[in-house]
Amino acid sequence: MFMSINQNQKAVSATLRITLEEDLYWGSDLAASRIKALRSSVIQRLADDQGPLFSKISIGEDKAFLSATPFYNALTKATLLPKVKGNQYDEDLSRYSLYNIHKQDHASEMPKVRGRLVAFLNLCYEYAESNFFDVFEQEQGFLLLNRGTFAFISLIGSLNEFETDSETIASETKPEDRFNAIEKYLKVLLEGIQNLSDGEVEELKGKLGSGADIKWFRRFQLLVNERYPVYEPSDLVD
Repeated sequence: MFMSINQNQKAVSATLRITLEEDLYWGSDLAASRIKALRSSVIQRLADDQGPLFSKISIGEDKAFLSATPFYNALTKATLLPKVKGNQYDEDLSRYSLYNIHKQDHASEMPKVRGRLVAFLNLCYEYAESNFFDVFEQEQGFLLLNRGTFAFISLIGSLNEFETDSETIASETKPEDRFNAIEKYLKVLLEGIQNLSDGEVEELKGKLGSGADIKWFRRFQLLVNERYPVYEPSDLVD
């Protein structure tokens, strides 16, 4: 494998490693490796599709202003894809994912899941781009920053859990219906970001280094909770 061969030569960047995982692990016999490949593939499709993130994510050795790493970390933390160790899925958490872990035809299921997840995330970003462009892309925006990327996708995952628990969506819900289920929460998030005071913006953007992405995520959760108190995930309470 490339990464094994390369280990005594030039260091492989995190972005290149993430990019390579699709080709390295897509057909693996190990479920955990296949999910790595699926994460990699989703990120590459987000960057390649003619959607709101087209050419905005660094892929392989091609540089863009967003790193692939916060996408990868958020998709690892969130439950949009199954939690798995080796070949053992976490049944409780995997019910939130867009992947039906009980289907055994992985060659068929993985492209379907990729398509659903990419379409769902694109709908969320398209909503922000179309309705809250100042939050989305301007120099003082939030979503096209690495910390904002992690926070936004993590929040989408958290809202997906909330609506799954409310039994409005399930693993194979259509992307449009899944987006419709969380749209009102995204609206109040983006309105909340727009209404942050200069001091709050400065404080949030001043959070750097280790743990900054989680602090952004918690702030995003709080903005939703302030308008929808029923959304009160345990990690926000803790």
